[in-house]
Amino acid sequence: MSGVCNFIQCCYLILGEDGNCVVEMIRDNSNSEQLQEAILFFLNEKDDEITNQILPFLQIILSNESTKNWFRTTDFEVLIDITIRECLNRSVDDPLHKEYFRLLQKIV
Repeated sequence: MSGVCNFIQCCYLILGEDGNCVVEMIRDNSNSEQLQEAILFFLNEKDDEITNQILPFLQIILSNESTKNWFRTTDFEVLIDITIRECLNRSVDDPLHKEYFRLLQKIV
C-alpha cells in the first residue's frame, strides 16, 4: 500500500494543484479499484502526514467533470462516512478540519 501513497504524493507534488495528468490517468483507467481502496484505507488510518497528501488528490478528482464519478458507489459512501467523521472529530483549529470540509463541499 505504501507504493500507492507514494504515487499519490508524487502526483500532487510534481503536477501541482491542477493535476491534469492525474485526471487523465484516472479518466483513462476507470478500473482502478485498488487505488480507490488504498485511498480509503489510508484516510481511515488517521495518519495526518498521509492525509495531507490524499485530501488534495481527492479534491482534484472530485473537481473534474470527467472524474468526479470515479469512485464506486460503496467506496463513495465510505468516503462520505470518513469525511463526516473527521469533520466532527477534529478541532476547528486543526488544519485538516478545514481540508475535510473542503472535501465535503466537493462531495456535495
